[in-house]
Amino acid sequence: MKKFNKNKFLFEFSLALVTLFMFLSMVAFIAIIVILPINNYHHADGYVEYKKQYSLVSQVEGVINQVYKENNSA
Repeated sequence: MKKFNKNKFLFEFSLALVTLFMFLSMVAFIAIIVILPINNYHHADGYVEYKKQYSLVSQVEGVINQVYKENNSA
């Protein structure tokens, strides 16, 4: 029969607890990274009407054929 070594037992037990804590922390961290962004996506159907109007004046005579506007610009 082996003699019970209290110091070795405490060291291995604390090492197991630290390992378990680190594993659970990583699982929680990964869950937060995966789950939180999902709540930021919203989907909807419908129409968007643009109510702001601009007056376009050309410095030369002619006809305006096309007007270009970038998305998300003022």
